[in-house]
Formats: sequence, C-alpha cells, structure tokens
Amino acid sequence: MSRVERAAKVRKATGAPWQARVAHAGIGAIGRGVFRFRIEIEGRENIPAGESLLVAGGPHRNWMDAFLLLAALPAEPRLVFLASRQGLFNTRFKRAVLALFAGFAPVENGGTLNRDALETGLEVLERGGRLGIFPEGGLHIDEPPGSIGSVQRGVAFLAMESGRRTLPVAIAGATALWRGKTLRVRIGPPIAPPPPGSGKAQQQAWADGLRDTLNRLLPPEPPLPVDGRMPWKWLTTLFA
Repeated sequence: MSRVERAAKVRKATGAPWQARVAHAGIGAIGRGVFRFRIEIEGRENIPAGESLLVAGGPHRNWMDAFLLLAALPAEPRLVFLASRQGLFNTRFKRAVLALFAGFAPVENGGTLNRDALETGLEVLERGGRLGIFPEGGLHIDEPPGSIGSVQRGVAFLAMESGRRTLPVAIAGATALWRGKTLRVRIGPPIAPPPPGSGKAQQQAWADGLRDTLNRLLPPEPPLPVDGRMPWKWLTTLFA
C-alpha cells in the first residue's frame, strides 16, 4: 500500500468531527441506556488534554473493550483503533456500525502488529490522533480475564518511532456480557516512549514494563449478580 493510500485509509477511519461526537455520546447512551451497563471509570485526570498518544488497553477479551476505551476518553483528539480487516469488517452489520462511528482502521492479519499495522498506526499519530491498541496482539477470548498476557515489541516500536507517550488503560468485567453488567476501566499516567534508537532488547524491556503497569492497574472483577440473573447473554458475542 502506498503512503497516499494509507493516508486516505486513516482519514476515512478518523471520520468527520461529528462522527467522533456521535460515537462518544452514542456509545454511552446505548451502553448505559439500552444495555444497562454500569460503567465505572477511574483515572480520567491522567488523560493529557489534546495530546496525541498511544492508548494501550488490556486485557483484550471481548469486542466491548474498544468501545469502553472510546467511552472513557474524550471525543477529541480522535481515538482510532487498528482492527482486523478479516475479523471486524466481515459482515454488513459490523461495517454499518463502523461506518457510522468511524474510529477503526482496517489492517491485515488479525490485528497483529505487522508492517501494515505499524505503518497505519504511525500515520494515525502523525496526523495528531490517538492510536488505540491492545498490546497483547489480537483478541484472546480463551485467556483468563484477570491478567495481561505477553506484550508485543511492536508497541514499543510505535512509541519510539512516533515519540508519543502511551496511556495505559486496564479493563475488567468485559469478558462475559449481559444486560446490567458492571464494567470497570482504570486509567494510569502516561508512559514515556523508549529512547530513540533503542534496540530490540530495550524495546522488549519497555513492552514488558507496559505489561507490568497494566497488571498493576487492573481493577477487581465485578461480582456476579446475587440473584443469578444474567439477561441478554448474547451481548457477549454481538460482534463475534
């Protein structure tokens, strides 16, 4: 893909300013009003106003994770995610929702940080946006929800090459969904990028440090309902 084509893809994913506002308001309205999610967000004071940065969320266990980050952060600068072309753009329903909200840039190979993803991510940051990533790489449905898995070195490369800081965001409660579920988000202070010219070992050490930070940030998993009722459990696989 040429630089011109990649820039066009990022412009489309970023969308118009009204789409950012609609996405931010709409996700909150649907999540709280229709699905009755109880969304608890801590640490918003750690979000630097107007700063272009990486937003690293985890653990990544469900489609809801990206929408939680969109709800937790301000509408501007626009938060854009690298999304699997094969997994997230594979039905008319998904394409219609993403066309309305924007905020998702399609990349190849399941969302892993390959060359397409790295170059697209750098384009998002160069344009002043915020790049949403799940540093474990892809969706880990079968992994336990209470810990962060190994973090890919590509996240460190993105931070180093862009010179942007990384905002760590830990998520709890989103693995299994039902109407009325409590979802928790905890935001930590931004992390400085690796020094310019860092080698592979230094980049991996930085990535391991990000994993440790996310594990320390993890909120406790919400308790199960006392009465055992979990209506609308199909929400777990709504975007599967």
